[in-house]
Amino acid sequence: RRARWRSLAALGAVAATVEGVAPRDLDDADVRKAFDADAACASDECEGQPAGVSLLQFRGQKRVAAAAGAAAASSVADWPSATASQLDEQVNAIIDEEFQNITGFGSYLPTDFKPDVTWEACTRVDWTLESHSRRPMDGPIFQPSTMELRDMVEGLGLNECKPEGRYYEDDTCRAMRAAILANRRLTKAVPEGPRFVNYLLVDWGDIPSWLEGTVGPVDYSVMPPRAKVLRPNAATGYGMCDIVRTVLTHSPNQMATGTCGYMASLAALSHKAPAKAIKMGLRLMWTGRATPTITPPCPYIYAQQPGLVPFRDRSGQWRPRSASSAESTMCAGNAVDCRRAKGVPSQNAGLAFMWSQSLIGSFYHEVTGMCFDDGPAKLIYPGVDRRTVATIKGVQGQNLGSALWSCNEVIDPAGRGCRFGINFNTCGPLSDDDCKLLKSYQYDDDQAAQLLYALNMGLVRGETDLIKAAEPVTSKYRSMRDFVNFYLKIATEHGAHTLSLRAYQLISLIVDSTMKPQGTEEMLEEACRAEVAMLVIDANPLKPIPGHDEDPSTPRPMPPFDMATHRTLSPKGSCDHAVYLVDCDQEANVYTLWSWGYRVYVTKELILGRPIPVSDPTQAKLVRDVDATFNDGILCNTVFAERVSFAGLEGKDLGAARPFA
Repeated sequence: RRARWRSLAALGAVAATVEGVAPRDLDDADVRKAFDADAACASDECEGQPAGVSLLQFRGQKRVAAAAGAAAASSVADWPSATASQLDEQVNAIIDEEFQNITGFGSYLPTDFKPDVTWEACTRVDWTLESHSRRPMDGPIFQPSTMELRDMVEGLGLNECKPEGRYYEDDTCRAMRAAILANRRLTKAVPEGPRFVNYLLVDWGDIPSWLEGTVGPVDYSVMPPRAKVLRPNAATGYGMCDIVRTVLTHSPNQMATGTCGYMASLAALSHKAPAKAIKMGLRLMWTGRATPTITPPCPYIYAQQPGLVPFRDRSGQWRPRSASSAESTMCAGNAVDCRRAKGVPSQNAGLAFMWSQSLIGSFYHEVTGMCFDDGPAKLIYPGVDRRTVATIKGVQGQNLGSALWSCNEVIDPAGRGCRFGINFNTCGPLSDDDCKLLKSYQYDDDQAAQLLYALNMGLVRGETDLIKAAEPVTSKYRSMRDFVNFYLKIATEHGAHTLSLRAYQLISLIVDSTMKPQGTEEMLEEACRAEVAMLVIDANPLKPIPGHDEDPSTPRPMPPFDMATHRTLSPKGSCDHAVYLVDCDQEANVYTLWSWGYRVYVTKELILGRPIPVSDPTQAKLVRDVDATFNDGILCNTVFAERVSFAGLEGKDLGAARPFA
């Protein structure tokens, strides 16, 4: 499976091993019994199913609701389960009260756009010293007592958010004041602390992120390291700093993880709706969820302490030095992620990692309706085994299904109007509607892996019927049974009388095509017109070149990023990365992409490439136009929204963020 952006083609790999196996037809009665999980269901089961939500996802939502309080108990330190819902309501009430008059998206300072090592900046502040000073309720951001924090306020232009500042009434400034006030109130009113307190503990800098005496000694004799939280409100000041800096500098960074799809949505909100992003970041820190309506993630993620995991910096020194280790650290991203992540932590701390872990946990909880004490979204640390890294890769990447879900949950939760763009020539004989559903099907990675194993075992036994080969898994998981039945519907609609492994192979080839460069003028123009758009691309041409900074006057592949000079920048012909499309300057032929915490500039020619005719006879039967399907560009598909919205404010026209003027 690809580390960063997955397709269902991982399952299709099985079919490639069975070319030439004669199909065994099911009788017509058996075929009729199979149903399409997303197009037909019992009337009582469909009752209450929201528009735009698949039946598979709706079942998961109902199981989550039915199992509230009865799911597998988590052994990790967390809010007391008996009072978690009350604490959630209390926290949300305080946040909503402070933000009640802030309904705009806010503005941004273009000068704040910069690659920012947020954890490093926020750990320069002595939060213990800062907590001892007495200041108005607008502090500490606007009334800092330490020089480090005063420098930070000035460097970010936040003096303009003070009462005498030019932008005091801008919604971004108002959101920061509201967040600071809410955070101070919550610190006093909720002694249980933020749900994500463990993600606020950072020991990589000169000064720990927590207040003196609130966290026990860090045990670096175990991996990942652990520290006991003695006071849950140990690092709320650092948490506020991390949220504000990450949003204002537009620098959420996935580090060495494969979470590009989730990071792209946070980058989009930081750019288009900084006021909303600040509110969501605060809510996420305290409740574990970015919006009050999203399915809660499984509780095991709250116990992780990413900011204690040691790493080698660019000078080769371990951070922290007390944790020197001879063990190497692996990377869960693609090759370009790993190259850009040298000398940085394996995973971020603070807002960026809270965001990705929470969304990953919520998606899989919603799709499966199940939670476990020890789930797959784990930490990477020195000495971690390859099998664990492979598991982490599997859940960190996105496919179109999870990308659409994420977009609807955090970009447009009120309207849920996110869509995706593909080259429909890749759909071959399928209808556009069937093809869209097939390519965006939502599934659980672990259950899909079990299905793959069952199919392989069926081949070993000489099985030719996928329905029968899949029974060990489909009898256990309703979602996988629906998945296989959906494949059966597609096959029978197009001439097959069984779900043989041969028919499965053909459909899987159509799915696999989603990850081949296929961008069209229409896809790119549609993404440029959208309020928010994420592009799924081949990351290889975006590799960093030492000594050369990104510059809009020399967009890739122009020199010094030309492929004639740097052959390693050539597209590899498959997609493994997601980026946020910041801007389209069609007249200048400069398209601005955001990823890895900063901006990359490319041309239209690099995005769309030149056509590559389909010459393989089998593949030619599965495309609608052999000359207008694939190309040697970098764009595979898009996910976009026509608007950004606040949860609970459906229909309200909020406009768009704009530069401070």
